[in-house]
Amino acid sequence: MSGMTLGSMIEADRRLRAHEVTVRRQNKVARDAEVWRRYEAEFEARGVPGVGSEAEARQVSESESDPQGGPAAEETRPRKRGGRTSG
Repeated sequence: MSGMTLGSMIEADRRLRAHEVTVRRQNKVARDAEVWRRYEAEFEARGVPGVGSEAEARQVSESESDPQGGPAAEETRPRKRGGRTSG
Protein backbone atom coordinates (compact mmCIF):
# COMPACT_ATOMS: atom_id res chain seq x y z
CA MET A 1 0.00 0.00 0.00
CA SER A 2 1.41 3.38 -0.90
CA GLY A 3 2.07 6.05 1.70
CA MET A 4 -0.44 8.46 0.14
CA THR A 5 -3.20 5.87 0.28
CA LEU A 6 -2.43 5.00 3.89
CA GLY A 7 -2.28 8.68 4.82
CA SER A 8 -5.61 9.43 3.16
CA MET A 9 -7.24 6.49 4.96
CA ILE A 10 -5.93 7.73 8.31
CA GLU A 11 -7.09 11.29 7.54
CA ALA A 12 -10.54 10.06 6.48
CA ASP A 13 -10.83 8.02 9.68
CA ARG A 14 -9.84 11.05 11.78
CA ARG A 15 -12.43 13.24 10.07
CA LEU A 16 -15.12 10.58 10.39
CA ARG A 17 -14.48 10.26 14.13
CA ALA A 18 -14.61 14.05 14.51
CA HIS A 19 -17.93 14.11 12.61
CA GLU A 20 -19.35 11.38 14.86
CA VAL A 21 -18.40 13.42 17.95
CA THR A 22 -20.08 16.50 16.47
CA VAL A 23 -23.27 14.59 15.66
CA ARG A 24 -23.39 13.01 19.14
CA ARG A 25 -22.93 16.45 20.71
CA GLN A 26 -25.72 17.95 18.58
CA ASN A 27 -28.07 15.08 19.45
CA LYS A 28 -27.32 15.51 23.15
CA VAL A 29 -28.07 19.24 22.97
CA ALA A 30 -31.35 18.51 21.14
CA ARG A 31 -32.34 15.90 23.76
CA ASP A 32 -31.51 18.25 26.62
CA ALA A 33 -33.46 21.08 24.99
CA GLU A 34 -36.52 18.84 24.60
CA VAL A 35 -36.33 17.75 28.25
CA TRP A 36 -36.06 21.41 29.31
CA ARG A 37 -39.05 22.39 27.14
CA ARG A 38 -41.14 19.63 28.73
CA TYR A 39 -40.01 20.73 32.18
CA GLU A 40 -41.03 24.34 31.48
CA ALA A 41 -44.35 23.25 29.96
CA GLU A 42 -45.13 21.25 33.10
CA PHE A 43 -44.51 24.27 35.31
CA GLU A 44 -46.56 26.53 33.04
CA ALA A 45 -49.42 24.00 33.12
CA ARG A 46 -49.37 24.07 36.91
CA GLY A 47 -49.60 27.84 36.88
CA VAL A 48 -46.11 28.36 38.23
CA PRO A 49 -44.46 31.19 36.32
CA GLY A 50 -41.44 30.03 34.42
CA VAL A 51 -39.16 31.25 31.70
CA GLY A 52 -41.98 31.54 29.18
CA SER A 53 -43.88 33.99 31.36
CA GLU A 54 -40.75 36.07 31.93
CA ALA A 55 -40.49 36.99 28.26
CA GLU A 56 -42.46 40.20 28.86
CA ALA A 57 -40.78 41.01 32.18
CA ARG A 58 -38.61 44.08 32.45
CA GLN A 59 -36.48 45.59 35.15
CA VAL A 60 -37.72 48.67 36.95
CA SER A 61 -35.35 51.62 36.90
CA GLU A 62 -34.83 53.76 40.00
CA SER A 63 -36.87 56.60 38.50
CA GLU A 64 -39.91 54.30 38.22
CA SER A 65 -39.71 53.09 41.83
CA ASP A 66 -41.74 54.56 44.67
CA PRO A 67 -40.24 57.01 47.20
CA GLN A 68 -39.60 54.25 49.76
CA GLY A 69 -37.15 52.60 47.34
CA GLY A 70 -39.27 49.59 46.35
CA PRO A 71 -40.77 48.96 42.95
CA ALA A 72 -43.93 50.85 42.07
CA ALA A 73 -47.18 49.01 42.79
CA GLU A 74 -48.12 48.87 39.13
CA GLU A 75 -44.83 47.12 38.29
CA THR A 76 -45.33 44.33 40.83
CA ARG A 77 -48.54 43.08 39.24
CA PRO A 78 -48.09 40.48 36.51
CA ARG A 79 -48.66 41.87 33.04
CA LYS A 80 -51.39 40.47 30.86
CA ARG A 81 -50.37 38.63 27.73
CA GLY A 82 -51.49 39.35 24.25
CA GLY A 83 -52.13 43.06 24.18
CA ARG A 84 -51.26 46.46 25.43
CA THR A 85 -52.29 47.50 28.86
CA SER A 86 -53.26 51.02 29.79
CA GLY A 87 -51.15 52.75 32.31
